[in-house]
Amino acid sequence: ISKEKSSQILEKFKIKLDDTVLFSLSGLRPLKGLEYLVRAMPKIINEFPKTKLILVGKSDEYEKYIRTLVNSLGLDKNVDFVGFITDDDEKIVLLRRTDIFCKPSILEACSIAILEAMREGAVVVASVPGGIDIITDNKNGLLVEVKNSEDFADKTIKVLKDKNLRIKIETEAREHVKNFDIKKIASQYVSLYKSVNYENSHTV
Repeated sequence: ISKEKSSQILEKFKIKLDDTVLFSLSGLRPLKGLEYLVRAMPKIINEFPKTKLILVGKSDEYEKYIRTLVNSLGLDKNVDFVGFITDDDEKIVLLRRTDIFCKPSILEACSIAILEAMREGAVVVASVPGGIDIITDNKNGLLVEVKNSEDFADKTIKVLKDKNLRIKIETEAREHVKNFDIKKIASQYVSLYKSVNYENSHTV
């Protein structure tokens, strides 16, 4: 991806050079636990005022709930709802620019999004259900208690303040992800999804 294209993508998403970027690629569904991430934002912003959280995906009721929560906490200028990202270059550029990749899931199988983030060298902060099968805490990422906004904020602030820890995690993450075949895992998910849909459609 050229420097020019990268700059255009960052401009499209209104990301400035001095922004602290938090990125969630999980989609807007209740099991993704995004309310706990949003509730962590005021504490993070207190330490890093130019923090920008990018939320990917669309939904109906849950998105309304998250937007209302963002508004009630006065975070409108710090949280961007960007809809779906279908362009791989956009996703890669955002992952490479991201300071913290956020995964506050309440329930999650092996996360393709975490693996993609690690491959691009992003620091991942994930809830235990979201990252336990991929992340070793304080080694190739940071694990937080599920449904715990305070812990999410504290771990995020910790790694943003500690440059050496951040470099260590980024390096370990890039190495660790080599143990996973992301395309193979993704195709297995697609096959599983299709088989479940088939069974459901043929159940009386």
